[in-house]
Amino acid sequence: MPENNQLCFIASSDRRFWSEAGPAVLMGEWCKNGHSDSELNLREIYIGTPYGFSIAQRDMDHAIVRALEEKVFVDFCKVINSAHGVNYSSRYWKIVLGQWFRTAISVVFNRVRTIQSCLEIHKPSFVIDPKGDEYLLPRSTSGEALWAYSDPKWDGHFNLRILKIIAPSLQYIQGSEIGQEMEAEDKVNISKWNVKKQILILAWKCTRKFSKYFVRDCDAFIINSYLPRFEEAKLQLYLKQFPQLWRSPEVHFAQEFDFKLRQKLCAQIQIEGVGDIESLFRSVVFEIIPKCYLEGYAHLVRQAEYLPWPKSPKFIFTSNNFGTDELFKVWTAKQVQSGVKYIVGQHGNNYGTHRYMNPSVEEETSDNFISWGWKGGLHQHVPGFNFKIPANTVLRVDPRGDLLLVQVWAGHRVSTWDGSHQFINYMEDQFSFVNGLNANVRSLLNVRLHHDWARLDWNEPARWKKFDSDIKLDLGLLNIQDQIRRSRLVVHSYDSTGLLETMALNIPTIAFWQNGLAHLRDEVKEDFQALVDIGIIHLSPKSAAHMVNEIWDDTAAWWGEPKRKKIVEIFCSKYSKMSKNPAIELANCLLHC
Repeated sequence: MPENNQLCFIASSDRRFWSEAGPAVLMGEWCKNGHSDSELNLREIYIGTPYGFSIAQRDMDHAIVRALEEKVFVDFCKVINSAHGVNYSSRYWKIVLGQWFRTAISVVFNRVRTIQSCLEIHKPSFVIDPKGDEYLLPRSTSGEALWAYSDPKWDGHFNLRILKIIAPSLQYIQGSEIGQEMEAEDKVNISKWNVKKQILILAWKCTRKFSKYFVRDCDAFIINSYLPRFEEAKLQLYLKQFPQLWRSPEVHFAQEFDFKLRQKLCAQIQIEGVGDIESLFRSVVFEIIPKCYLEGYAHLVRQAEYLPWPKSPKFIFTSNNFGTDELFKVWTAKQVQSGVKYIVGQHGNNYGTHRYMNPSVEEETSDNFISWGWKGGLHQHVPGFNFKIPANTVLRVDPRGDLLLVQVWAGHRVSTWDGSHQFINYMEDQFSFVNGLNANVRSLLNVRLHHDWARLDWNEPARWKKFDSDIKLDLGLLNIQDQIRRSRLVVHSYDSTGLLETMALNIPTIAFWQNGLAHLRDEVKEDFQALVDIGIIHLSPKSAAHMVNEIWDDTAAWWGEPKRKKIVEIFCSKYSKMSKNPAIELANCLLHC
C-alpha cells in the first residue's frame, strides 16, 4: 500500500480510479466532474497542465498526427487485408474506417502527451487500477467508440493502458470495480418523442414499404441528402426514378472479441526505431479497433450484400452517412471498388474553413464533394449551395422579442489539445457575456443548450444555475425555429452551422468566439474578418454584450444597414449559398460533376 504522503495519479472523474484520501494529481479539469468542492477541499489536489492549448502547439501537433496517419495507415491496410483474406485498396479502407482511424490517432496523441506532462511535472507514485485487465476497451462500432472517448470509465481504463506502457514503474494498486451511479435527480429525460413524430414515422414506413417495389438496380442511391423531404422527392423525380426514402438498417454484432487475434495483429504492425507516439499507437490500434471492423467484419459484409438498395447505382450521394453508418460505408466502399461514383455533400460548417479539419476524410475519399458555395483546393470540390434551407424559406423574428443565446456542448474528447480546458474557458465566456448585458436585456435572455449535453458529465444546467438561479434555460428540447420566431436577435457563442443558417435566412445575428479567428485557415480569415469589421462576429464576450446593448431597441435597423447587408450577402454566397430551385440545381450538379 502507498504511504499517506505519496501522490496518486487520477486519470478519470470515475470514482473507481480515485484513492480514498491523500494528495493527488488530476490528469485534467474533467477529472473533477461529479466531485463537489467540499469533497475536493478535503485533500491536496493538483491539476495537470492543459496540453497543447497554444495555436503554435496545435499547428505542430496537427502536422504530426496527419503525417503519422498517412504513414501508419499504409501498414494498417496491409495487416487488415491479410486478417480478412482480401486485397482492398487504401481508399476502400479509408471509406470504411478512415474516420475512426483519424480520430483514434488524435485520441492516443492527446492522452500520451497529457500523461507524459503529468508524470514529468508532478512525479506521482501510484495509480488506482480497478481490475483494468478485465475491462474491454474495444467497442462494437465506430459510433460507440466516439462516445467512449468521453466516457469516464472507458477513458480511465484507456489511460491506465497507456500508463502501463510508458510508466511501468508506477505502483498499480488494485481498486474496486464498484462505481458511483448518477443520482436519480440528476438524470434528465431528453426524449423528444411525441404523437406527431409517431405519425410521421408510421407514414414514412408505409411510404418506404410501397416505394421499394419501384427500385431499379441502376437508380442513383441517395440517402440523407439534407434536402427537405419534399425537395429530395423532387430531386429523384428529376433523375427519372421513383422517390425512395432510404435508411440504413441497424446491425448488431454478437461475435465474441478475439483477443489472441488482436494481439497477433498488434505484433504484425509493430516496427522498430519509431517515435514514442507512433510506437504506442501501433501497440494499441488493434486493441481498440471496433468489433465491426475485425470480428464482426464478415457479418457486416454479409448484411450489406442483402440490402434492398440498387445493385449497380448510377452514383451514390449522401451528406451524412459517411461518418458512423457502418453498413453504408461497407456497401459504398465495395461499390466504389466496382467503379460507382461516390459523391458527398457538405454536412455543416467548418468544411473548407477550419484549420484542423481540412480536408476531411469524406472530402478525400469521395469522387466529388459538393460544398455550400466555396471552392477549395481539392479536385473533388464542387461549389453548390446549402441543401438544408431553400431560398424560399421564411423565418421571421419578433422585433420586440427575446434574446436567444445558442451554446455548444463540451463535445467528444478527440482533439490533440485539451478540449475540456477549452470548454471550461468557454463557459466562463458565456457568463461574462451575460454579465455584460443591461438588466432589461438580460431579463429577456433565453439560453439554449446543445441537445447532447446530457450525454456527458459536465452538467451545464447546474453550472448555469450556480451562476444565475433565475436564468432561463432550454435543454435543447424546444424547436429552435420557434425560439428564433420569439426572438429579435440570435447570438451564437461558437463557430456553428446555425450561424451560417441564420445569416442566410436574414435573421439578425451576432457571434462571439474563443481565440478569435485562430481556428480558421489563413486563406479564409479575410472573409470572416469582414464580419468582425461590421460587428457581427466579436472576438470577446464583452464586445458582443456591448453590441447587443447598443442595438437592442432596433435590431432590425442595425441588421438592415446597406453596408452590413451587402457584406452578409457576399459571405453567404460563398459559405451558405441558397438555391431557389434546390432539387433541379442539385440534380444538375450530381449528373455533371
